[in-house]
Amino acid sequence: MTDVLVLLAALSIVGALAYPTWAARAFRQRVEEATSDVDAAAGRARSTLVSLGRWPAPTPVGEAPPELTGLEFARETYALEWMTWAGLDSVEAAREVAPTVPGEATPASVAPAFEPVARVVGAVAVHSADASLLAELLDRYGPTESFVLDTTWIGLLPERAPTP
Repeated sequence: MTDVLVLLAALSIVGALAYPTWAARAFRQRVEEATSDVDAAAGRARSTLVSLGRWPAPTPVGEAPPELTGLEFARETYALEWMTWAGLDSVEAAREVAPTVPGEATPASVAPAFEPVARVVGAVAVHSADASLLAELLDRYGPTESFVLDTTWIGLLPERAPTP
Protein backbone atom coordinates (compact mmCIF):
# COMPACT_ATOMS: atom_id res chain seq x y z
CA MET A 1 0.00 0.00 0.00
CA THR A 2 2.82 2.37 0.85
CA ASP A 3 4.43 1.63 -2.52
CA VAL A 4 1.28 2.69 -4.34
CA LEU A 5 1.12 5.95 -2.36
CA VAL A 6 4.79 6.68 -3.12
CA LEU A 7 4.19 5.96 -6.82
CA LEU A 8 1.14 8.25 -6.89
CA ALA A 9 3.08 10.99 -5.12
CA ALA A 10 5.95 10.67 -7.60
CA LEU A 11 3.58 10.76 -10.58
CA SER A 12 1.84 13.81 -9.12
CA ILE A 13 5.14 15.64 -8.74
CA VAL A 14 6.21 14.76 -12.29
CA GLY A 15 2.82 15.86 -13.59
CA ALA A 16 2.99 19.14 -11.67
CA LEU A 17 6.44 19.82 -13.10
CA ALA A 18 5.52 18.84 -16.66
CA TYR A 19 2.17 20.69 -16.88
CA PRO A 20 3.59 24.23 -17.33
CA THR A 21 5.81 23.04 -20.18
CA TRP A 22 2.90 21.25 -21.85
CA ALA A 23 0.57 24.25 -21.39
CA ALA A 24 3.20 26.65 -22.77
CA ARG A 25 3.73 24.43 -25.82
CA ALA A 26 -0.02 24.26 -26.46
CA PHE A 27 -0.29 28.06 -26.12
CA ARG A 28 2.63 28.59 -28.55
CA GLN A 29 0.88 26.33 -31.06
CA ARG A 30 -2.32 28.42 -30.77
CA VAL A 31 -0.32 31.63 -31.29
CA GLU A 32 1.47 30.17 -34.34
CA GLU A 33 -1.84 28.95 -35.78
CA ALA A 34 -3.46 32.37 -35.30
CA THR A 35 -0.43 34.14 -36.77
CA SER A 36 -0.47 31.83 -39.76
CA ASP A 37 -4.19 32.45 -40.30
CA VAL A 38 -3.73 36.24 -40.02
CA ASP A 39 -0.78 36.23 -42.44
CA ALA A 40 -2.65 34.06 -44.95
CA ALA A 41 -5.75 36.29 -44.84
CA ALA A 42 -3.66 39.47 -45.12
CA GLY A 43 -1.62 38.07 -48.01
CA ARG A 44 -4.66 36.95 -49.98
CA ALA A 45 -6.40 40.28 -49.26
CA ARG A 46 -3.35 42.16 -50.58
CA SER A 47 -3.43 39.99 -53.72
CA THR A 48 -7.10 40.89 -54.17
CA LEU A 49 -6.23 44.57 -53.82
CA VAL A 50 -3.52 44.28 -56.48
CA SER A 51 -5.59 42.22 -58.92
CA LEU A 52 -9.03 43.80 -58.49
CA GLY A 53 -8.10 47.26 -57.20
CA ARG A 54 -10.23 46.80 -54.08
CA TRP A 55 -10.21 44.95 -50.79
CA PRO A 56 -12.33 41.82 -50.29
CA ALA A 57 -15.91 42.41 -49.17
CA PRO A 58 -16.39 42.56 -45.37
CA THR A 59 -18.03 39.49 -43.82
CA PRO A 60 -19.38 38.42 -40.41
CA VAL A 61 -17.06 36.93 -37.79
CA GLY A 62 -15.95 33.41 -38.69
CA GLU A 63 -16.88 33.67 -42.40
CA ALA A 64 -14.29 34.09 -45.15
CA PRO A 65 -15.09 36.60 -47.90
CA PRO A 66 -15.61 35.07 -51.36
CA GLU A 67 -12.19 36.39 -52.40
CA LEU A 68 -10.55 34.51 -49.51
CA THR A 69 -12.29 31.13 -49.83
CA GLY A 70 -10.27 28.17 -48.67
CA LEU A 71 -8.91 29.97 -45.61
CA GLU A 72 -9.93 28.90 -42.11
CA PHE A 73 -11.82 31.73 -40.40
CA ALA A 74 -13.36 29.77 -37.49
CA ARG A 75 -11.15 27.89 -35.03
CA GLU A 76 -11.84 26.33 -31.65
CA THR A 77 -10.40 29.19 -29.56
CA TYR A 78 -10.75 32.14 -31.93
CA ALA A 79 -12.46 33.39 -35.08
CA LEU A 80 -11.20 35.70 -37.81
CA GLU A 81 -13.07 38.55 -39.41
CA TRP A 82 -12.23 40.56 -42.52
CA MET A 83 -13.24 44.22 -42.33
CA THR A 84 -12.72 47.47 -44.19
CA TRP A 85 -12.96 51.10 -43.13
CA ALA A 86 -13.51 54.08 -45.37
CA GLY A 87 -11.60 57.18 -44.38
CA LEU A 88 -9.99 60.32 -45.65
CA ASP A 89 -6.32 60.95 -46.35
CA SER A 90 -4.79 64.30 -47.16
CA VAL A 91 -2.53 64.58 -50.17
CA GLU A 92 -0.50 67.59 -51.14
CA ALA A 93 -1.94 69.41 -54.13
CA ALA A 94 -0.25 71.78 -56.52
CA ARG A 95 -1.01 75.37 -55.72
CA GLU A 96 -0.69 78.30 -58.02
CA VAL A 97 0.06 81.38 -55.99
CA ALA A 98 0.09 84.71 -57.74
CA PRO A 99 2.63 87.27 -56.60
CA THR A 100 1.16 89.88 -54.28
CA VAL A 101 2.67 92.68 -56.33
CA PRO A 102 2.92 92.38 -60.11
CA GLY A 103 6.49 91.71 -61.16
CA GLU A 104 7.63 90.29 -57.80
CA ALA A 105 8.44 86.65 -57.07
CA THR A 106 5.93 84.34 -55.43
CA PRO A 107 6.24 84.41 -51.62
CA ALA A 108 8.27 81.48 -50.25
CA SER A 109 6.19 81.27 -47.08
CA VAL A 110 3.03 79.99 -48.74
CA ALA A 111 1.93 76.74 -47.10
CA PRO A 112 1.21 73.74 -49.32
CA ALA A 113 -2.38 73.01 -50.22
CA PHE A 114 -3.92 69.66 -49.27
CA GLU A 115 -6.82 67.84 -50.89
CA PRO A 116 -8.91 65.15 -49.20
CA VAL A 117 -8.80 61.74 -50.85
CA ALA A 118 -11.20 58.96 -49.84
CA ARG A 119 -9.45 55.64 -49.14
CA VAL A 120 -10.45 52.23 -47.84
CA VAL A 121 -8.27 50.49 -45.25
CA GLY A 122 -8.33 46.71 -44.89
CA ALA A 123 -8.03 44.90 -41.57
CA VAL A 124 -7.93 41.36 -40.18
CA ALA A 125 -9.53 40.85 -36.76
CA VAL A 126 -9.12 37.97 -34.33
CA HIS A 127 -11.99 37.51 -31.86
CA SER A 128 -11.07 35.46 -28.79
CA ALA A 129 -11.81 35.25 -25.08
CA ASP A 130 -8.12 34.36 -24.57
CA ALA A 131 -6.53 37.69 -23.58
CA SER A 132 -3.06 36.11 -23.70
CA LEU A 133 -3.53 35.21 -27.37
CA LEU A 134 -4.61 38.76 -28.18
CA ALA A 135 -1.63 40.17 -26.25
CA GLU A 136 0.74 37.90 -28.18
CA LEU A 137 -0.72 39.09 -31.50
CA LEU A 138 -0.32 42.70 -30.39
CA ASP A 139 3.28 42.00 -29.42
CA ARG A 140 4.01 40.16 -32.68
CA TYR A 141 2.48 42.73 -35.06
CA GLY A 142 3.25 45.84 -33.01
CA PRO A 143 1.07 48.63 -31.64
CA THR A 144 1.49 50.86 -34.72
CA GLU A 145 -0.26 48.45 -37.09
CA SER A 146 -2.59 46.69 -34.64
CA PHE A 147 -4.58 47.18 -31.46
CA VAL A 148 -6.76 45.27 -29.01
CA LEU A 149 -10.32 46.37 -28.33
CA ASP A 150 -12.08 44.36 -25.63
CA THR A 151 -11.93 40.73 -26.86
CA THR A 152 -10.74 41.56 -30.38
CA TRP A 153 -7.29 42.10 -31.87
CA ILE A 154 -7.37 44.16 -35.08
CA GLY A 155 -4.46 44.26 -37.50
CA LEU A 156 -4.53 47.08 -40.02
CA LEU A 157 -3.02 46.66 -43.45
CA PRO A 158 -0.99 49.74 -44.40
CA GLU A 159 -2.08 49.71 -48.04
CA ARG A 160 -5.11 51.78 -48.93
CA ALA A 161 -7.44 51.28 -51.84
CA PRO A 162 -9.08 54.26 -53.55
CA THR A 163 -12.77 54.58 -52.81
CA PRO A 164 -14.86 54.12 -55.96
